[in-house]
Amino acid sequence: MAETKYGKHLIKAPFQPDRGGTGLHVLNFAATGYGVKASWVLLPVIKVSTGESLPTHSHDFFQFISWFGADPKNIGEFEAEEYICLGVEQERHIVNTPTVQILPPGTPHCPGGWLKVDKPVYHFDVFFAHDYEKKDTTIPDVPNRRMPGTKYSKHFIPAAIAPARYGPPIPTFNFSAAEYGVDAGWILVPVLEPRMFMDKPHKHDFHQFFCFLGSDPEDIRKFDAEIDVYLGEEGEKHAITTPTVLHIPPGLMHCPMEYKRVGKPVMHLDVYFAPRYERIPVSR
Repeated sequence: MAETKYGKHLIKAPFQPDRGGTGLHVLNFAATGYGVKASWVLLPVIKVSTGESLPTHSHDFFQFISWFGADPKNIGEFEAEEYICLGVEQERHIVNTPTVQILPPGTPHCPGGWLKVDKPVYHFDVFFAHDYEKKDTTIPDVPNRRMPGTKYSKHFIPAAIAPARYGPPIPTFNFSAAEYGVDAGWILVPVLEPRMFMDKPHKHDFHQFFCFLGSDPEDIRKFDAEIDVYLGEEGEKHAITTPTVLHIPPGLMHCPMEYKRVGKPVMHLDVYFAPRYERIPVSR
């Protein structure tokens, strides 16, 4: 890829073993090396975890955690349950539907853990900082610790999962952080069969990252598809046949993008850094 003019924009998807010791691999991508102060982690969950995860802590940055189903045919199906504690009160909340958790800077959170996983799900974490740094939070010994409550309910919103406006009517996850003062959003589209994703070239005034991943939650590194994407004014063609992150910097002309072959479903994750997703049409 590097031998071509635009090959540098295609990055081998960075996977690493889950630190929780599940034996699974997670996508862990840092956009900081590409001029964007953000990173994201996609974690498959296939079974109940044992013990509690992280101690209560906070950050100096925004963090968004999303939960959705792992079935590419219906990511809105969610048969799992995780608890999360928020605030110094350790107010306990249960996530059992596709959800987005908004954590503004300084919000104490954790511990948490999976109580039930009848079907695999995904835990998708996006944070807006150069480095992931935690500040430990001292928890006072107060009555009703870790009891249900409503003070922090506003930090949980239903994940917007609905059929995409274009293409097959497959449930798609779409979220914009603009309402919370963060110029970013993300879209997850399961791709089950060959299709033209975007047929006309265009560009943006913002950074965009396409993540092409396998859909098997037991190993998202497994990839059985071929995607053709055209970059630059030259329409330089690149064939994607392995898990890849495609970085589109501001002003780079891109598309068409065609899923020529889909042996097994692909998770198409689009992360963009703007208050709204807008295309600027161009012609070659």
